Amino acid sequence: MLYNVRRSEAIVRDLHASEKEDFYSTALSGLLGSLSVQADILEHKIKQLNISNVSGMAEQPIIPTQQAKEPVNVETYEDCHKKLDKSRESMITSTIVKSRKFSFEDVIGLCEAKRSLHDSIIMPVEFPHLFSEVVLEVVVVVVVVLVVVIVVVVVVVIVVIVVVIVVVVVVVVVVVVGPSSSSSSSSSSSSSSSSSSSSSSSSSSSSSSSSSSGCSSSSSGGSCIVVVVSAVPLLELVVVVVVVVVVVVVVVVIIVVVVAVVVVVEVKVVVVVVVVI
Repeated sequence: MLYNVRRSEAIVRDLHASEKEDFYSTALSGLLGSLSVQADILEHKIKQLNISNVSGMAEQPIIPTQQAKEPVNVETYEDCHKKLDKSRESMITSTIVKSRKFSFEDVIGLCEAKRSLHDSIIMPVEFPHLFSEVVLEVVVVVVVVLVVVIVVVVVVVIVVIVVVIVVVVVVVVVVVVGPSSSSSSSSSSSSSSSSSSSSSSSSSSSSSSSSSSGCSSSSSGGSCIVVVVSAVPLLELVVVVVVVVVVVVVVVVIIVVVVAVVVVVEVKVVVVVVVVI
C-alpha cells in the first residue's frame, strides 16, 4: 500500500509540474498533499509495528519495491490445521499406548472431541498388537466361567438322578420284600402245625407227614428263594447303580474339560488369525 501511495504521489507531482491551468493545478496540489499525508501515516504505522516486534528492536520502515509483488510463502489455515491434526494424533497414540485409556480432557472443542473419539475407535484396527492381549484375556475368562457353570449344572443333575434312583429302589424293597417275608413266616407256621398233627396219628401219619414234609420243603424252598432274591440282588443293584453313576460323572467331567480346552484353543486361534489379518 505504501508503495502504491508513493508511486501515485510521484505521478501527481509530475502532472502538477506540467500543468498550466490554475484550476487543475490547485486540484493536483490538494491531491498531492493528501497522498503525502497518507504516506506519512503508513510510515508511522510501519514504524510502530517494527518497534513492537518480538526482538524489541526498532527497525527502519521498509519501503516496498517492485520485487515485493512476488508471491510469498505464507502458512495457510489448512497447513496449520494439518499440523494440529498430526500433533493430536500423536498425543492420542501416546495416551493409548501408555495407559490404554482415553480422556476427553486431552482435546478442546466439539470438533476435536469427535475427531479424537473417531481416532480412538479406529486405533484397535490400526494397532491390533496393542489390544490383542486384552481380547485374549477376556475370552479366556469368559470360557472358564462357562465351563465352571456347565460342570456345576451337570454334577447337580447327576446327584439328583442318583437320589431319585436310590429312593425308588428303597420304595420297591419296602413294598415287595415285606409281603414276601410275611408269606414265608405263615408258610413256616403251617408246616410246623402239619408236622405236629402227623406225629399224633400212627397209620395215616406216614402219608400225611410225607405230604406235610413235602409242603414244608416246598414252602421252605420258596422262602429261601424269596430271601435270596430279596437280599443279595438288592445289594448288587445298589452297588451297580452307584458304580454307574460314578462312571457317568467322571466321563461327563472329562468330556466337559476336553470341550473347554478345545473351545479355548479355537478361540485363541480365531483371535490370532483376526489380529494377523
